[in-house]
Amino acid sequence: MTKKSLIIIAVVTVATIFIIRYWWLFSLFIIGPYIGETTETWETSNQTFKVRIDKHAEANGGFVPGAYYVYQTAHENSDDWKTIFTQRHDDPNPILHYSVQFINSQIGYAFFGQKFAVTMDTGENWTVWDAWEANKIMQFEQYKLYPSIEEVNIESNGYGRMRLYSISNKSVNQPELKTIDYGRTWKWE
Repeated sequence: MTKKSLIIIAVVTVATIFIIRYWWLFSLFIIGPYIGETTETWETSNQTFKVRIDKHAEANGGFVPGAYYVYQTAHENSDDWKTIFTQRHDDPNPILHYSVQFINSQIGYAFFGQKFAVTMDTGENWTVWDAWEANKIMQFEQYKLYPSIEEVNIESNGYGRMRLYSISNKSVNQPELKTIDYGRTWKWE
């Protein structure tokens, strides 16, 4: 064997050993994070339709993995679940039970992170509002707001308010978003 062949064999051998030993590190960049096993489930109902939230571990999430929250809906006497939205969060916090509200037997809403969804027809169809997408038009940063939902309150007449997280002093009065159609559309107050 020539000296060049020995060098090539040595380099390939060392590289192979390195890849085998540190594959998990390479997989973070090659595969990326994805939805893992279910770690928590919570369900609520209004006797017409139900909403379930499944919290999933973030598989391959690196040194500090987050979690995925899958919001689903089904009719009361059915196990045919449809996904409303999926939201990834940096921190694997417990499921927020107050993030699902029923206004009456037909209307309900759910929110978490950047997503808000409302149904007007017992969970058959959902309108999903995404704060990241809305930020392109509404420019939340000019009001020192982060495009993530902190609180939503909607009344039985369809009027409601949404508060986003502040990126500045919480004591400063921040503008809120308002709706007059149960959250299908949102505008500055």
